[in-house]
Amino acid sequence: DLYVADVQSNRIRRGFPANGTPVILTNGTGLAFSNGQFGFYLTAAAGQAVVVDASTDLVTWLPIWTNTVGPGVLPFIDPQSEAHSNQFYRAHLPYPRRPLGVYAKVVISDVIKPNPNGDWNSYFDCFYSNLISNPAISGLTLQVHWDLVNTAPGVYNWDYITNAFDEVSNWNTLNPNAQKTIQFIVTPGFNSPQWLLTNIASSDGSCDGLFNGEGASNNCGTVTFVGYNENADGNVFPLPWNQTYKAAWSNFLCELNKQFGADPLFVSISVAGPTAGSEEMILPNNGNTCPCHTNKPSCDTKCPSGTNAEPQPNGEMPDQMWNQLLTNHFGPSENHSNDQFIQEWEDAIDLYDGIFHGVTLVVTPGDGEGFPFGDATSTTNSLCQYSTNTSCTAVASILAYFENYRTVNGNGKATQVSGLAGSTDTLTNGDAGMGGVKLLSTLSQTSNPWNQILGGAQFDHSFSECLPSDCAPNPEQGEFNVLANFFNGTPAVNGTPAVNGTATFPGLFLAVSNESMINPPLTSPALLNYLQVYNQDVQYAESNGCTWIDDTGGTNGVQNLYVSAQDLLNQASELLLMIDETTYPRGAAPSYPPVCSPSPPPACNPP
Repeated sequence: DLYVADVQSNRIRRGFPANGTPVILTNGTGLAFSNGQFGFYLTAAAGQAVVVDASTDLVTWLPIWTNTVGPGVLPFIDPQSEAHSNQFYRAHLPYPRRPLGVYAKVVISDVIKPNPNGDWNSYFDCFYSNLISNPAISGLTLQVHWDLVNTAPGVYNWDYITNAFDEVSNWNTLNPNAQKTIQFIVTPGFNSPQWLLTNIASSDGSCDGLFNGEGASNNCGTVTFVGYNENADGNVFPLPWNQTYKAAWSNFLCELNKQFGADPLFVSISVAGPTAGSEEMILPNNGNTCPCHTNKPSCDTKCPSGTNAEPQPNGEMPDQMWNQLLTNHFGPSENHSNDQFIQEWEDAIDLYDGIFHGVTLVVTPGDGEGFPFGDATSTTNSLCQYSTNTSCTAVASILAYFENYRTVNGNGKATQVSGLAGSTDTLTNGDAGMGGVKLLSTLSQTSNPWNQILGGAQFDHSFSECLPSDCAPNPEQGEFNVLANFFNGTPAVNGTPAVNGTATFPGLFLAVSNESMINPPLTSPALLNYLQVYNQDVQYAESNGCTWIDDTGGTNGVQNLYVSAQDLLNQASELLLMIDETTYPRGAAPSYPPVCSPSPPPACNPP
């Protein structure tokens, strides 16, 4: 093991040996012509892949050679060098794999919920095949609960994930010009396996005694929160700093990497660990955790507040519980502080970068209000100019660490919001969320792909399963409104330069109120790479035709745009291919004709 002193944070962190950047050797006899062909030697870490690019003008570079370094130096010869009077070369690590386009999100545990003990393999083969056959879909986003896969210590069931890789691989073999990829969102926290929670309780004890007068060890590792409002598999929560929990999570990620890390279909993974029921920077707190959530819809997504606030069964409010948990483990100095959550997120970023190689690591800030303590504070950080509370400044601190992080394993970076809704979201009326994702994308538009921070988002919920009383008049209007918010502040809308809609739907989203290519504090349009939509919505789009919607986003009550849900997915796909980060060569974006008579795929039969 390697450990590194972090002077700035006054901590000792686990480190990872860095892979050496490839170097072209300019001394010795290797840099020369041989039989009319130019060549040279390279050096890098053994086992490291190396790419050589060539250019005739130092502006346009094309990859011409890829190889893996073995013992000693690696020889390179350009067989086409005679064809050029001037030729320049550069060597680098392979660019990180990255997501691009519209992805179908699949929460595997939700799919199998009707029959969790059934054999779903045949169903998933059919199900995944149908999703990736949709022309607007660039791949799959697999949300995997840890307890679904790691069923016992050292026991893993990868079947439903392997099904996805097999189907995408089969598709790519048959469709070389329409390649699909896979994103991972793997969630611990409330979704940790029961065997681990039992181990923590046995070795470190439960912290529940802090709240019933029985007391608890200062190393206690789990606590019970009732009524957390996200997708959680239980009420017992492993504390983010518990070493038994962190070690088991690290081991699981290593196994995940052994199974899929080298597969080129795998392009990104969301950082998690100090999390609750998703990949977002959200922990149980007064606003999202209350007993009435156990009997939905007896209360709204947000918990009652003020005089109607609901304490936990132990009589404490969640934020008060966190104060006692922090004081019990770290002492009174951490009372009413988010600092330890910041440290655990920084450790999680280090962990993922040490385990995974050459993929995009995604950090998901939520809405900036996910940590327990949100006292008013003064800040000049643009991400928090609206709320200026300590929860948002904690998120901003983590994002700054991620922004300045230098990868040791060739990984790329992205941020995304996983609660994208239909109301306009900018940094002047919200914090950290979609507006923050766009700001970070804008600030990191650099030619270095490892320093770029890609931007992405996930629909907050399925637009096709939303009740009209809670959402837009019809699914297509809801989909349109969310896409308008997503593309606001990007080159997809009017401006110079701008994509300004598509050939099929020119000026799409321009009639929406407040739609602009630039939203302060952005000073240039944001480039976005990907969007995640729920698999239910892809299935809806494949089975429903056109309807009329209001192209102002529902503000004038006039339904004047005739589209299908598939049309809108197609346009989102086309626009993303035209406004993404431009480091990599890309082909012409596909153009989609109107689709009012879709052809549903064959039905898949569950067990």
